[in-house]
Amino acid sequence: MEHASTYLAELIYDDNQVNELYNEFTKFIELNEIGNCLSRTASRRYESVKDYFIDVYRTFITTTIEELGRRFNEHQKLAMSIANLIPFYIVNTEFSNVSSLFQHYKDDLQTDNPNIHKAEFDTWKYYVLQMKENERPSIIVETLKIMQPVKSFYPNIYILLQIYALIPVSV
Repeated sequence: MEHASTYLAELIYDDNQVNELYNEFTKFIELNEIGNCLSRTASRRYESVKDYFIDVYRTFITTTIEELGRRFNEHQKLAMSIANLIPFYIVNTEFSNVSSLFQHYKDDLQTDNPNIHKAEFDTWKYYVLQMKENERPSIIVETLKIMQPVKSFYPNIYILLQIYALIPVSV
């Protein structure tokens, strides 16, 4: 998400990109025999069609960055990082990558003791590492199924995975 925002922010003032898009725009309007002039109200504010185009371009990118920021706010990023507890992904995850999850959801967990959280994470990771690589679930539904017999050993992990399963998905 941060990479996309940074890339878009760089595009705002990339004159080469703007010129390339404007050239494509002019080819399109010529090919389709569309008039290339400003409306009466737009002509009061802009000196040329290119100025208008640049303003629309920059406004579009700025709005896109703002909407991405709203769509992927910190809480959603934090909640989505629960995926690191899924067996397929946990093998490459350290406790420091997920400790903020335990802190954020501490009111929902059985304990708010970080030492217990770390121990539970470490034993869950060890349990997963004992599985054959091709048997490690990569989706939440499969993960919750394999946790059923052992959920009492990992109650906080299980709760976090249940939260993850309930996070609404939107497009």
